[in-house]
Amino acid sequence: MITKLGKDNSFMLFGATGQMEQNERVRIGKGTLIYAFGYAMSEQRFVVYDDEMNAVEICTGDPASVDKYDLDRYFSPLHHLDDTTRPISKKFGIGFYYDESGEIVSDEVIEKSLQRAENLKKLEAELKAEKERKDEETRERLIKEYNYLQRAENKYEHKTCGANIRTELKRNFPNVKFSVRYESFSGNNAYDISWTDGPTTKQVVAIVDKYSDMHPDEYSGGDYWDCAPSIFNNLYGSVGYVSTSRHISEEAKATIKAEFPEVNDDNFKNYRFEDEAAVEYIHNHWPSKWDEVVWYLANCRDLSPKAEPKKDTEKKIVTKCEGLQIVDYSEKAIALIGDSRAIKDELKKIGGRFNPRLSCGAGWIFSKKQRAAVEELVK
Repeated sequence: MITKLGKDNSFMLFGATGQMEQNERVRIGKGTLIYAFGYAMSEQRFVVYDDEMNAVEICTGDPASVDKYDLDRYFSPLHHLDDTTRPISKKFGIGFYYDESGEIVSDEVIEKSLQRAENLKKLEAELKAEKERKDEETRERLIKEYNYLQRAENKYEHKTCGANIRTELKRNFPNVKFSVRYESFSGNNAYDISWTDGPTTKQVVAIVDKYSDMHPDEYSGGDYWDCAPSIFNNLYGSVGYVSTSRHISEEAKATIKAEFPEVNDDNFKNYRFEDEAAVEYIHNHWPSKWDEVVWYLANCRDLSPKAEPKKDTEKKIVTKCEGLQIVDYSEKAIALIGDSRAIKDELKKIGGRFNPRLSCGAGWIFSKKQRAAVEELVK
């Protein structure tokens, strides 16, 4: 039953006429069918279940048969209607509209619908508790995994975010120099990361992408982006966007060219490359110059400087001679250990000093410059 209460002071565009029409206040009675139109004109049906114009989504099956997908509908299962709700004949866009036919939904359907709404409410609470549990597990894991990073006071703290980006880049690519610059612009901010040669863009993005809190909206197909900080952002800070820019040096290009000395601008399109990256780039991008292919090949490679091998600081036995052993004692010294009484005078003459408290045992200490003389003596 619909009771009209007179004109309201608000107006709404009516699609059929293309004109603004004054809204009419109404009282919608229990049992009235309500049409709800959401995103992309998805349709849900509700029924008013009390005298306060509260509506519940109509249950068409078993009220106990609910799952998480029922919670993803555009409108939640319970809604309160205001007194400017329009009739279905005045439909225009997203919103709620009442059925003008006067048909009344039965109390039995209303009862089933309310049972379903209650079951959905319980399911929502269960899923929320489960998400909170998993989020806490993720949080604890991230704290252990990234214990070398600074903790942010809040998820939007870009300074801590920038410091952490620099820490991770240095940790993962210690021999590469990066430029990490902050930029603030209307409505958002960003960090721009640039470097020459070094790791590939894909390698760097894998490290820094998690600091961005902007993500494509799930309903727009990527046309719109929303700010959605992650658990990682809550712990270590965030910035709107993280962009990367890798530069390839002339030296790197020259190295690539040296691998193909017979290739030039005149023959590269017909050259039989074994490198799949070159074949793919020529086929898909139709480059006009050999330098374009060279740049692409360089850009696909990790050009990071090779780290120098770590010096082995273990005390290694390098020479044995009838009970006497020459040991690498430090970066600048060697030690001679064992029964050396028979040659002690000769050891003193070549600069040796006896020390009973060496970490490798009592013995003689020499400069590494004396190694050849010590080896000759013990032979």
